[in-house]
Amino acid sequence: MPLPNPDEYANALQNLAQTVADDELREGRLALTPLGLPMLWSGGFADVYRVHCPRTGNTWAVKCFTREIPAREDRYRQIAAHLEQASLPFTMEFKYLQRGVLVAGTWYPIVKMRWVDGHLLNEFVEGHLDQPQRLRQFLRLWVKMADRLRAAETAHADLQHGNVLLVPVRDGQLALRLIDYDGVYVPTLAGVRSGESGHAAYQHPQRLRQGTYNGEVDRFPQLAIYCAIHCVATEGPQLWERFNNGDNLLFREQDFGEPRTSELFRALWRSPNADTRALVGRLILACRQPLEDVPWLDEVVDERRVRALTRKQESGVDNVLSARGP
Repeated sequence: MPLPNPDEYANALQNLAQTVADDELREGRLALTPLGLPMLWSGGFADVYRVHCPRTGNTWAVKCFTREIPAREDRYRQIAAHLEQASLPFTMEFKYLQRGVLVAGTWYPIVKMRWVDGHLLNEFVEGHLDQPQRLRQFLRLWVKMADRLRAAETAHADLQHGNVLLVPVRDGQLALRLIDYDGVYVPTLAGVRSGESGHAAYQHPQRLRQGTYNGEVDRFPQLAIYCAIHCVATEGPQLWERFNNGDNLLFREQDFGEPRTSELFRALWRSPNADTRALVGRLILACRQPLEDVPWLDEVVDERRVRALTRKQESGVDNVLSARGP
């Protein structure tokens, strides 16, 4: 059955009392632009609208699907059960509603997820280019999040700037939140294909080629994101201004696919900063390793310190960049 287009969803949601089955959402108010049109956040698989419910005081993100996902209802059921048991502090409350929104006489599923006011990761970085200590504050949160995901045998499977929110809390601290759970991996989904491979500017080349979906897929983007933000904090704002394109964090799919020709990798490998070289070197080597051999983040960063490369690893990076070795 074809899914509605964005205009059809928007028209339906302007009359929540008549077009949604969820009792709370039916009493809600759809967020509108100054022109009176529904506010819309678009992604690769869905459109998201914001609904505030005055009676309960809750604000929800209402996710309307624009592309089919195999066995979507069963996937969401298993993901919800696992995340509830894992009780991870950076995941958000959500419900999958099979009888979600009524469009042209037909019911379509939606996801109702707790709305979070925060900054997307790339917005956060751009807003703190002159505050490296703030970027390093994020890095500490990132390591903790990676550890908790791994301990819970869970992979987000699409870690990228658009799915990571930074929320200011008391005393200048930050909270980290992950959103978009369409592709999340949990143990009960082992052996099931997800139908997506994540944002290409964050994924291991093997995953993009093979559509890999298992508990290992976060290894590479966790390292790539840590490396990118460390480099911005250490090397300075000019790095961001030179290599950010608005849809990445420095690195691009081409850098990971062919490190030898990457201007960014070569520039970072020449850095006088030992931690920068250690991180970039491991990322370069990771591009040429099987995905399951990419180190976990806690194997690279130990108590805020980056573990130095061995001489063999340094030689391996030189070989990759000079095309003298595999």
